[in-house]
Amino acid sequence: MPQYDNTNSGFIGKNNRMREGKKDPEITGSANVDGVEYWVKGWKNAKGYGIKFQRKEASGSRAPAPSPAPAPANDGFDDEIPF
Repeated sequence: MPQYDNTNSGFIGKNNRMREGKKDPEITGSANVDGVEYWVKGWKNAKGYGIKFQRKEASGSRAPAPSPAPAPANDGFDDEIPF
């Protein structure tokens, strides 16, 4: 059976934990954005819901920042103008 691809999808639902104040989210869930897992929190406002994404951390430690993209290789063209 093929495995389900949940990339760029997620789920939110009512927060079942007791809210102690307005800063506690009304809705919670998780999402996968471009292969990275995030927690999703939401609060109702006049226009709908405001949401916040927080990257899921592995074992309480922060994931290393992504390394910068490598410089492009020389494409064989000489960028120097001869005149």
